[in-house]
Amino acid sequence: MKDNILFKMNRKLDGFPLRCNTYVSASTVEGAGYGVFSSMFIKAGCIVEESVVLPVPYEVLSDYRIIWDADNDCIGTGNIELINHSEDPNAEFMRDFDRGLLVVRAIRNIKADEEIFVKYACGPWWEDNA
Repeated sequence: MKDNILFKMNRKLDGFPLRCNTYVSASTVEGAGYGVFSSMFIKAGCIVEESVVLPVPYEVLSDYRIIWDADNDCIGTGNIELINHSEDPNAEFMRDFDRGLLVVRAIRNIKADEEIFVKYACGPWWEDNA
């Protein structure tokens, strides 16, 4: 594994408070299990959640993949891993390589207690693996 990347600390985050305006509850999508919901009104363009990422080589993950860079997928911490897919999302993933963060940004206004959705770049895992 390159430079033991799973255990490399990002020192730029020391003492930096991560933003998280979400909570986990039963999803509004039938059969999806859990989902991530906004804990407050979030204006379009604002940060929904920031997550420290654990880069993992592509061959390690199969389902629940989030692309990080040319060599790695990543596992997000916090609630990010539970955000569900929608063809009409209210948020998007952004990568902050300098700080080693995966950021969820609202692409439209999100009401308090509204479920957060992103459009999976590679399609929903249940379709890709069918």
